[in-house]
Amino acid sequence: MPITTKAKDTPFEVPAPTGVDAIPLHGELADHPKITVLEGVALPDHAKSVDLHARNAIVIGGVDPGSTFYARVADYVKAILA
Repeated sequence: MPITTKAKDTPFEVPAPTGVDAIPLHGELADHPKITVLEGVALPDHAKSVDLHARNAIVIGGVDPGSTFYARVADYVKAILA
């Protein structure tokens, strides 16, 4: 799921709650800082075609599937794919 710090107030943006820790993935990405806190907004409507290389994006980890943030993002994805 792409996350950006540039919120545009579109209908599908899901703000990352302050203080949510990213669940680290196994392995490190060279030349990238370790990011431990999610910031910005998730963009569930942009998940269909994300070219990580072209966007110079990095994977920072995951989110607890039991969190409200995760549930809201999942609800939007289900609505988009329905």
